[in-house]
Amino acid sequence: IKGTKTYTKQEIIKSLPGYQAEQMTITMVEWLLVVITAFIIGIFFFIINLQKEKEFGVLKAIGTRMSRLVRFILSQVCIISVGGALIAGVLVLFMSQALPATMPFFLVPSQVILVLASFILISILGSLATVIRVAKIDPAKIIGGDFE
Repeated sequence: IKGTKTYTKQEIIKSLPGYQAEQMTITMVEWLLVVITAFIIGIFFFIINLQKEKEFGVLKAIGTRMSRLVRFILSQVCIISVGGALIAGVLVLFMSQALPATMPFFLVPSQVILVLASFILISILGSLATVIRVAKIDPAKIIGGDFE
């Protein structure tokens, strides 16, 4: 019809009142959950490695290099976080297939990859507290040879 303007579906959706605010809130909650979950993994590994302090002390006493202990700790965190990210990615994919077509849910692969990669990176950074704690372990105190 002459004189009529046409708009795309995306333009109409973006012009809805409150749409941008709602999207920003959802994005903020999503990233907050990623950070919280990653720090929970970091705390989990911190507690597990705290329980293994004596073993780390013995390993340091027999000459195990700190670089090897760091690789050991970080490899555990990487296996857990990458495994969790892969499981989460598969579950999200299955969930997106199971949702009805009428539900306004759009899975953007680049966004999913960004969130999962960020989760892995934050998990690794969160586990650095464990590395610092293990580096400060004094083998003599742990084994009981330090008589101060």
